[in-house]
Amino acid sequence: MYKVELRLCWSLVAIVLSSMAASAPLLAQNQNASIVGVLMDPNGNVIPGATVSISSPALQVSKLTTRTDAQGAYKLLDLPAPGVYRITFEASGFQTSIQEGVNLGVGFTAKIDGVLNVGSVTTRVEVTTTGPVIDTVSTASTATLQQQEIQQAPKGLGLTELLPMAAGASYQGKPDVGDSNLATTTTTVTYGAVLNPTLEVEGVNLDTGKSADSHVYLDSMALAEVEFKTAGNNAEIGNPGVAQVAVMKSGGNTFHGDLQGDLEPPALQGNNITSTLAAPPNNLKVTNPLEGPGYYDYAGDLGGRIITNKLWFYGGYNAQYVNQGQVNFKAGPDASGCWTCADSPSATIVTALHEYNYKFNYQLKPSIKLIFSEMNGTKFLQDNQPSPSVPLPAGQYEHQPAGTWHGEAQYVRSSRFLLDGSFGYGGYTAKYVDQPASSIGRYGFTSGSDFAGSPSEEELSTGLMTGPYPTFPQSKPNNRYEMRIVATYLPSKPHFGGTHQFAFGTLEDWERASTRITTNKAAGDYLLEFQNGVPNKIVIYNSPFPSSNNGLNGQALFVTDTWGFRRVSINYGLRWERYDAFYPTQSKPAGQFSDVFPAATFAGENILTWNDVVPRAGVSWDLAGNGKTVLKGSFGIFGDTMGDVFAQTFNPNAQVSNTYNWPGPCAATAPLAPIEYACDVTPAFLATLPSLTPTASTGGTSQIRNPGLKEDKTYEYTARVERQLMSNIALNVTYVNHSTYNLYNSSTNPGVVLPTTDVVGNGVTVGHPYSSWTIPVVFTDSFKGVSTPVTVYTYAKGSGATSNEVLNTPSSRPDIYNTIAIAVTKRYAKRWNGTASYWLTKNHRWIQGLSGIAGSPNDDPFPIDNTWNWEARGIGAYSMPKGFTISSFFRAQSGNPGQRLDSFNSSALSQGATTVRMGPFGQYRGPVISILNAKAAKVFTLRDKYHLEMNFQVYNILNNSAAVTTNYLNSPSTFNVVTSIVSPRVARVGVLFSF
Repeated sequence: MYKVELRLCWSLVAIVLSSMAASAPLLAQNQNASIVGVLMDPNGNVIPGATVSISSPALQVSKLTTRTDAQGAYKLLDLPAPGVYRITFEASGFQTSIQEGVNLGVGFTAKIDGVLNVGSVTTRVEVTTTGPVIDTVSTASTATLQQQEIQQAPKGLGLTELLPMAAGASYQGKPDVGDSNLATTTTTVTYGAVLNPTLEVEGVNLDTGKSADSHVYLDSMALAEVEFKTAGNNAEIGNPGVAQVAVMKSGGNTFHGDLQGDLEPPALQGNNITSTLAAPPNNLKVTNPLEGPGYYDYAGDLGGRIITNKLWFYGGYNAQYVNQGQVNFKAGPDASGCWTCADSPSATIVTALHEYNYKFNYQLKPSIKLIFSEMNGTKFLQDNQPSPSVPLPAGQYEHQPAGTWHGEAQYVRSSRFLLDGSFGYGGYTAKYVDQPASSIGRYGFTSGSDFAGSPSEEELSTGLMTGPYPTFPQSKPNNRYEMRIVATYLPSKPHFGGTHQFAFGTLEDWERASTRITTNKAAGDYLLEFQNGVPNKIVIYNSPFPSSNNGLNGQALFVTDTWGFRRVSINYGLRWERYDAFYPTQSKPAGQFSDVFPAATFAGENILTWNDVVPRAGVSWDLAGNGKTVLKGSFGIFGDTMGDVFAQTFNPNAQVSNTYNWPGPCAATAPLAPIEYACDVTPAFLATLPSLTPTASTGGTSQIRNPGLKEDKTYEYTARVERQLMSNIALNVTYVNHSTYNLYNSSTNPGVVLPTTDVVGNGVTVGHPYSSWTIPVVFTDSFKGVSTPVTVYTYAKGSGATSNEVLNTPSSRPDIYNTIAIAVTKRYAKRWNGTASYWLTKNHRWIQGLSGIAGSPNDDPFPIDNTWNWEARGIGAYSMPKGFTISSFFRAQSGNPGQRLDSFNSSALSQGATTVRMGPFGQYRGPVISILNAKAAKVFTLRDKYHLEMNFQVYNILNNSAAVTTNYLNSPSTFNVVTSIVSPRVARVGVLFSF
């Protein structure tokens, strides 16, 4: 099936390219920039028919030319960005005017008006300018990072680390300190809300699933510029979150390149454990200590020409490596058998990322340009999920090749008709193995983790996992093929009182994702659950399912118009989109529990189809007509995809589990097994499973289809004022409202404390409807010496069914986020540049949107998050005399809120252990999380061409040790225990050679 689909994709690409080579009048993508304006004489009269030409090293032609229309207006679209341009205005009877040094960033529309004085055309008036700092046409809230900023800012090298440099964008979790977050997954945040983003790299969206992140790990060393649009996006963008456009470096008519290397040895790392963190209950000694060589990276790239003004190339290779520990991440038990005690041996993790990139730009004809690029990053991770509750022996080795490639053709028939078509791929294949003896043998586990007599175990009261992790896949491919065609048409005459710029586009996505277990575990395909050391339940799995496949096809059509008249630009558009989730016909072999999960062939099914039409509209008003004060506002409705693994929830050839009561007895375990309890299930008990009734089931066989499941929609309102305070300095103040309806990430007792766009678990247990939870069981909640009775509800034993259903949150319960933001930007001039921003968000988020309706009464207490959260940023660089440069990066955010939880369990609860929220969300809040980094560099210049930079960076200068996540589960060993803190101060030395 994949081969057929791939042949179809390539056939469509061939049609696109052949139609371009013929003569279709159509546009460009948002990786480019535009210059627009009006040409006048000193008396304010427009000059029609004047010649406007531009030149730039970014162009593969000597110059581009257009003429002003009857209103004196001109537009030059689809210009390569980033780039520095020279604009020439010429008209008979007037002096020639030239503007040098116009700096264009990705997606920016520069309004450059010209004034021509009467005189000879041979008389030239030249002005050097960096161009406007305010986009008077677009209504999007935009932050652009140019190559100089990317290289100068003291930060980690991962692509994700650019997000915190953009006003309004961020990510959840621990902030990076000197690449301490190397190749890790982070959830993207837009103005305080977790909204599904568009993470475009070289024209291909790398957002994976519906998890607001990307598992395609790339660094920023090969990037020329990155644009982040955080609000006000037009109909070309489908998702409601931040829209990222990352552009790789290109070649040129002159050769250029870099060689660089950095080192962070353990000797340059501090220790930020305070007396409070060292005392009970945390008992911390170190955070994430560097071991061995610590951290290092090296990189090299080269760009230039193959044929001058015709064929350019760029290529590069880079690598990163780090060996470090994690907070309370253990490698085994102490002498008393405790896996979480202070004296339990700590573990370290090796992470490495190797990446190669290349790009070709071919100017086939003056009107036709072809581009092909590829970025590939291969990740190696010694443990894929380190945490205090999942020690090293329970984790898995990960090897993940990933990348993106992109082919594009741009056709310019005239200055009024443009066409851009592209086809690309983004994805990865993650491969996992249980911890081998080579990884954990030095801690005494010389047989590895997965072998007979080493069962997977979980202690329910603490969540501690030991033995081989039972459910992690052995293979996880995720592939997206994407085709985009966008056409732009500029009418030659005004209509309805103004000029227009129409864009018509289509986007086709073919996504395939799987979570596969290819073989049976030697330890057994089951998980043993204990309650305070006593056997409680057994969960069995349907492994293996080596051919599991799931798919999502997406289509979108959109039309936009920029309607300009006088000082006002109105941007409006409409987007139609369709998403179709399905799984194809597939087969499953027999496994360990073939009597419960027999071998079978499953016919393919279409699971869910969404069709949607959403409007977007925005207005930009240049108050004085000089581009210095602009008011902007926008409204948009954003649909969303259900994600490429949505069908997996219903796929019977994906992971399926049954849970049974298991009171024991225990069988002997093997020597050297990395487990907490020397207790395995007996073969005799396993033989009785086909005759037993499960207490719970998950997976496609227990899932009820909900054909009426609605697409989640986000309504966005923005208001914004932008003011140029002085040359190269702009201030903007923004209000953003996001209201998200029809969320379906509800599950029974999830214990979720952070917002997420993911579908959690299998939805809600509808086999036991809300009305059936009628039996009260009273427990005692003991907290800080006070005992309080707590009622937990259950259903009659043997009643109901083990079925689940994904349900929407009622339309009366949207998640609402209101944000006020302020930002100041200083573009590079007079030796320095910088940005500063602050935003404050008020949440009204449903932690359990179906409380009181579905699920159980145990979900009802304290189901809403009404907290306030804020973030602040500051980035600056100053070029000193004699080649010295200093730069800094500061970021701070409010501490993460939480609420106390308690877990109750007894034989009286038919559902098993139940977690209950014991207080309002936000009753606890961690300390302010702040990071201050600084960099000093000295550049030695040789022959005015070669540059050697020596640099020294310090991350987390103030050695902040704020808790990022804290466990609020009520237990003597878990409550108020810090599970993640900011990494300690560390210094990095580096060298960069460039030409």
